[in-house]
Amino acid sequence: MRASWFYDGKLVVVEMGVEKFGEKIMKGIEEARKEIKRRIDWALTTLQSIFKFPEPGEKFPLITGKPSFFERIRGKGKFYDQLSYVILKVLRDECPKRGGIITLSDIVLLINRGREDDPLTLDTILTALKNLEEKNVIPKIKTLPSGAKVVSFSPVELSNDHWAVLDLASSKGWVTLEEIILKTGWSTEKAQMVLEDLERTGIAVRDVKYDRGLRWYFPSFASKTKLRGE
Repeated sequence: MRASWFYDGKLVVVEMGVEKFGEKIMKGIEEARKEIKRRIDWALTTLQSIFKFPEPGEKFPLITGKPSFFERIRGKGKFYDQLSYVILKVLRDECPKRGGIITLSDIVLLINRGREDDPLTLDTILTALKNLEEKNVIPKIKTLPSGAKVVSFSPVELSNDHWAVLDLASSKGWVTLEEIILKTGWSTEKAQMVLEDLERTGIAVRDVKYDRGLRWYFPSFASKTKLRGE
């Protein structure tokens, strides 16, 4: 079976080992995706009931314009309300494909699709996310030791060990077993166990065809993935 996602206009395809991705694991990934979508649908419905936006299933236009001077000062207003809704629509489309985790930098890239000549700033988008946090419709933004900011709709509670591996992957989009052991001091068994946990919900994808050893790719950090075939 394969997992794939687009990066910089190119398709990244990773072969997943059948021997490790049996029916039970694939069922777990599918259930995780459904739960992630359910959580974000709830957030959309909640926001729609507050602001009377279109129903979540209806098409919502790309965000246009920018916040007014007073909206920027207050960090609130109609523009931020609409931006919050558009962000949730993007999260509903993207998070299930990434194991429920998405970086702030990828949210900025996705929101600015179609408006490259007049992009919204990171601070503007972060303000909208903070407003969603305050309304308790999204989890709190987490900052990894690497500095990467992420939003997690993971259907399972991630431990410090899981976050340690995610932090390692955040710089380039993938890790090896050897790298985890070297950086954390864990045993091979523990490193494998943590990686398999992340595989079960689709957060990590095992590449069994990599010719210089196994790699685990993280769609959450797709914009970091290098495609030069190293």
